[in-house]
Amino acid sequence: MKSERFYYMDNLRAAALLLGVLLHSILAYSPRTINDWVTYTPQNINIFSNIYLFIHLFRMPFFLSLQVFFVVTYCTLE
Repeated sequence: MKSERFYYMDNLRAAALLLGVLLHSILAYSPRTINDWVTYTPQNINIFSNIYLFIHLFRMPFFLSLQVFFVVTYCTLE
């Protein structure tokens, strides 16, 4: 049985992965991670902390929902 490819889901997953790259690059300049980051910079920008929280709020639950979607889709094919 041939399965369909959901290209829009691949695009959403790629966008979420790119947001993950942005999220981890923001951590170097966020005041939330002053003692946790190896390369500390004194230029803490508070807006980066808010962007970090906004991205982190929905990115990981989105990955979980995406995984559930693919598992359900795969299980209904058989």
